[in-house]
Amino acid sequence: MSQQNTNDNVILDCYRNGINLKCTVDQATDLAAKSNFVWIVPLDHYQWNVDGHSGQSSLYDKVKSKALRLAYAVHTTPKPVTILEAEERINNNYPLDMSVYATWPYKFHALFRNGNEFPRECFPLTHVKVPRIMGILDPAYRLNPDMEVFLINGVHEESEGEFDDWALFLAD
Repeated sequence: MSQQNTNDNVILDCYRNGINLKCTVDQATDLAAKSNFVWIVPLDHYQWNVDGHSGQSSLYDKVKSKALRLAYAVHTTPKPVTILEAEERINNNYPLDMSVYATWPYKFHALFRNGNEFPRECFPLTHVKVPRIMGILDPAYRLNPDMEVFLINGVHEESEGEFDDWALFLAD
């Protein structure tokens, strides 16, 4: 059986601009090629091609745990992740100081500062304020609305096939 026929039965769990998708391998390959940022979770790999700046990097050895967890939370939801949600989901329900919360995207964005002038407006995570109650605004981070961001999380639990050729998604 050819590799293509094997891949026809594989469904991948993906996120495009924070929205969860079930993709075939071909669909995921196409979406990855059209995206500014691609996170291939099974490979611990992040790649980008934005405004003449391109590159790729491993994540886990360069981005600390909580910064990585915030980035993952933002990549896998279409709505902003507020400081209150970060306290609950990432900081084990402990209060989170804004100065600490603000460092997490900064640490994630260090991937793009490797000696080049990566434009700040092109970073994948952006800071916003989200209304909570009675005019109170909570700080939050969301995906940059001007960028295409794609995350491949792995093989979907409903997939009938297996897949291990993650290198297929790597940029040339």
